[in-house]
Amino acid sequence: MVIQLYALRYPDDIAGLVFVDPTVSRTPPGSALVRTTSFALASKLLRLRALMPSKASRSLRELARTLAAMPHHMREVADARTLPPVPIRVITAGQRPRMPQTQLAHLNANHHELATQSPRGRLTIAERATHQIPHDQPEIIIQAVEDVLRQLDAPQAEP
Repeated sequence: MVIQLYALRYPDDIAGLVFVDPTVSRTPPGSALVRTTSFALASKLLRLRALMPSKASRSLRELARTLAAMPHHMREVADARTLPPVPIRVITAGQRPRMPQTQLAHLNANHHELATQSPRGRLTIAERATHQIPHDQPEIIIQAVEDVLRQLDAPQAEP
């Protein structure tokens, strides 16, 4: 979501985009009340946990702030939704054993939509990876970045 927001706010700074199992910015299926309550509750629980002195306290407070702001940022991305016409790669996890089918279908459709925002966009499935693609299948990220860089170096066809 961070790179989506940046690209929307500063499109002239963007030459290419690589999304690694990005957060869905469209409203997912299910109860809005449950979703809003979940973000708020998770944020509060993290803040409470951060009150106990530990090395992770600062990180927990930062994560709590991020989760509290997530509904606002999701709305901002969903409302703007026009990325610059640059090479886009969306890498999505191929392993989601516990995700309900309706959520999975929504996620897959959102990732596909994100990739097709650019005529130079492409969706890649990291077949052996969970959401932890950088850990499970890092080579696919390297390939995507290299592919975007090659496209930047290649001469563009005239419209």
